[in-house]
Amino acid sequence: MKFCLAASLLYLAGGVYGAVATPPPTRLGGFTPIPLEHDLPTAISVLTAVNTSFNVVEAAVREYHGDIAPLRAAASDFLSTIQSGTTTVNGMTPLTAAECLSLISPARDLQDRSRALAIQLKEKKTIIQRHKHCATIHDFLDKGTPLSVGLITAVVSKVPKNFRGIVQREGDKITKEIEDSRETFAPVNCSDA
Repeated sequence: MKFCLAASLLYLAGGVYGAVATPPPTRLGGFTPIPLEHDLPTAISVLTAVNTSFNVVEAAVREYHGDIAPLRAAASDFLSTIQSGTTTVNGMTPLTAAECLSLISPARDLQDRSRALAIQLKEKKTIIQRHKHCATIHDFLDKGTPLSVGLITAVVSKVPKNFRGIVQREGDKITKEIEDSRETFAPVNCSDA
């Protein structure tokens, strides 16, 4: 009898300890949640892909001497890359503050690429105008501006709230370059006549 009582108390104590040491999983909608991995590699791959597309567009502008086909193809690919990147980022889990630090270098690379593209476009403006491609360039930049804003908005939504202002300001530097270039090739500033 004493053995049964001792065994019962030990069993009860073990059960209580187990309940305290490992709380039961919370169930949501009938399913037990699984810990989520953060999507830092995904975010970096999106920014890297956009950076690569910026490089291709910049190279196409640098090599432009009247044939718009390579530039048009590079611009189309760039716009597609931004669109797919935005979709990818929107599907990510939120990032931690520590993970955000890993995005600084790819974001700065994008700022550098957008600045380099803006410089290349300004340097080629006379040739672009002579070959009557101002409207084509303006159209590319006009489409690229809201798409870039969309990608930046998606990235901002995935960082902790206390970092969102900083990330937004850094992203705004990229879109500012695109917006300024768009203005350079606006019909009032660049004519295909």
